[in-house]
Order: sequence, then structure tokens, then C-alpha cells
Amino acid sequence: EGNAFVGKKFITDKSAYRVVFELGYNSISQPITDIADNELTDIKQTLVDVTLGFGKEWRKGKTRLQGFYGADATISMESGLITTNTKNATTNAFIESEEYKVSPGFGIGVQGFIGAEYFIFPKFSLGVQYTYRVRYSKSGDIKYTINEVDEIPQSYNLGKSSIYNIGILGISSINLTLHF
Repeated sequence: EGNAFVGKKFITDKSAYRVVFELGYNSISQPITDIADNELTDIKQTLVDVTLGFGKEWRKGKTRLQGFYGADATISMESGLITTNTKNATTNAFIESEEYKVSPGFGIGVQGFIGAEYFIFPKFSLGVQYTYRVRYSKSGDIKYTINEVDEIPQSYNLGKSSIYNIGILGISSINLTLHF
């Protein structure tokens, strides 16, 4: 998951509306050497996930230490790109490249959260939160392209995919909060 910003509008001393914005970005580059075939393959993967949510929070406690819990409804947009580029490990000559490109897809979900925060100063707190989410998402078109040496590049539309994701592991976070 990514970095999240949560804005709260308190409607009473013990409840607030929440607006959630989360940006997830993952970029991996990994070379793999195949000694038997004398090949070096460079794999690059980039994934982007933007989530917006709206929810409600309830609070318990009257001292500097307060607990909170609630739920958010979310919508998300995801896209990704995976490329491989294979070359001869000795001569550096091109052998083939492959690309999987996922057009933007969309998802909907709900997430529950529970946490606690300690007010270090009157309007400034340090807290922890555990979030558990359920999300359904449908990807955009998945396009696969292969380019081999001395061949015409070939592209294939692999269609769309859908994912129903129940958060197997929840998201734990440490929060710094400024209350206005």
C-alpha cells in the first residue's frame, strides 16, 4: 500500500467525517542472469494505485490517550507496466523484449479501522492505526507485446481481469496528527 492522507471534520466531540487519499507507487528493477543460456534479463515493474475514500470515525476517551474506530468507503484506480529485456550476457546483443501493459482499471471497497492516539500537545497527537480492507477491482485492457530479434513485434490484447481482494494482512500505520 502507499502513503495516505486523512482529513477529518469533527461533527461532535466523539465523531468525525473522514476523507482519505492514498497514493501507492511501486517500482522494481531486477536483473536475472541465466548462466546456462548465457542470457541477462532485466525485469522492470511499475504499479500505481490511487484511492479516495469517505467515512466516519468514532472516538472513546477523555484524557490525552484516546481510542478511535470506524469505516470508510473507497474508490480506486490502478495501472501497471511490466517489461523484460533479454540480451546475450557476453556480447550484450539483443535477444527479446516483452511488455505487459495494464490500462487503468477501477475498484470499489470498504475498510474498517481501529487505533489509538496520544496527545503530546493540546492539538498534536502521535497514534497507531490498524486497517483491514475488502476491495473489488476490474483492470483495464491488458496488452502483451513481444519483440524478438529478426522478427516483427507482435501485440496481443489479453482482455480484462477482475480481483476480489480481502485484506489477508491488514495495514498497520503510525500517524502524526495535527487537530485544527
